[in-house]
Amino acid sequence: MGRRAYEWSTDTKRLVIYTDGTIEMAVNGVKELNGEYLLDRTSWPSLIASQAIAAPGPYGRDIGNLVQMTKLIFNLDFRLLNDDVMKRPGRNIERDALIFPINLTIQNLNRASAGYGDYVWLQVTAYDDRHAVPNPGDDKNMIDIGTHKLIYFVPSHAVTHDDVHTKQWAKFKGDLLPYAKRSIHLAFEKGLLKSQDLADYSIGGINIGYELTGLNIATFQFRNLSLKAFY
Repeated sequence: MGRRAYEWSTDTKRLVIYTDGTIEMAVNGVKELNGEYLLDRTSWPSLIASQAIAAPGPYGRDIGNLVQMTKLIFNLDFRLLNDDVMKRPGRNIERDALIFPINLTIQNLNRASAGYGDYVWLQVTAYDDRHAVPNPGDDKNMIDIGTHKLIYFVPSHAVTHDDVHTKQWAKFKGDLLPYAKRSIHLAFEKGLLKSQDLADYSIGGINIGYELTGLNIATFQFRNLSLKAFY
């Protein structure tokens, strides 16, 4: 007997929630992009699940700030089931891809601060179809096209030594606190934040899912996602 599950799908994407806690996401990039590479980079297809943590709103709660935290432990089991990369004329490897990131917002939640509400993205990249190791070095960062905020990429070696391209379950686990702090200092140096006081910042929220700019037909699974702060 197969596992019980709840499924939502269209002709281009699928979301399956299994009763054992495993979540599956699938995409047909050929149908999603009508068989043509995406030249307009102002937006692109995605399927993302999100959770507010300390951000203002009905689900936000006080979890302390980065100075009060001693560790911020991230955990995830991730598996690539398949990814058929359709390589057609006009493909630009710098532009056309399928990635599966987990993003945290490191957000200024001090109402007395001039930079209240501002944030940076802290990203763990579980999968990038172009690279066996998505983020091999330290201090990799860029400005997000949509939000114009800094994205700071956690070095892959800090959270896993597994190769997700083997299509086996890969374990991601590591302390993200040093990178959360570094992302604030770097964004401030670039003039993207008004405050570099770490006591102003906490974890606003988290999201997880795929982002598509290539002609990929792929399926992913993940489970045991958690983010635990220690004080």
